[in-house]
Amino acid sequence: DQERRTPLHAAAYIGDVAILELLILSGANVNAKDTVWLTPLHRAAASRHEKALNLLLKHSADVNARDKHWQTPLHVAAANRATKCVEALVPLLSTVNVADRTGRTALHHAVHSGHLEV
Repeated sequence: DQERRTPLHAAAYIGDVAILELLILSGANVNAKDTVWLTPLHRAAASRHEKALNLLLKHSADVNARDKHWQTPLHVAAANRATKCVEALVPLLSTVNVADRTGRTALHHAVHSGHLEV
């Protein structure tokens, strides 16, 4: 579309694991970025779809990908109260203290959104 979102972005956002798998096996780029540099992994984290997120991770999605605001999928998961997504991402990161463009870490975003479980 005009935002350069791919069908993989859409499938990740709605959490359709069957379509995700089909698209990936058909050659879709798991690290495709839209106009604001969001990847399908960011989209799955934003919509709290743990199964979609795990499938993307299984197919080598970049856990360190940053959007135009320098936010990683962990920032997005924390801000959107996606506890299971946070739990899936954290073990794959060398550090969780990566700051976005405003200097906020995932923990800052979690607290700001009232997500104290993180």
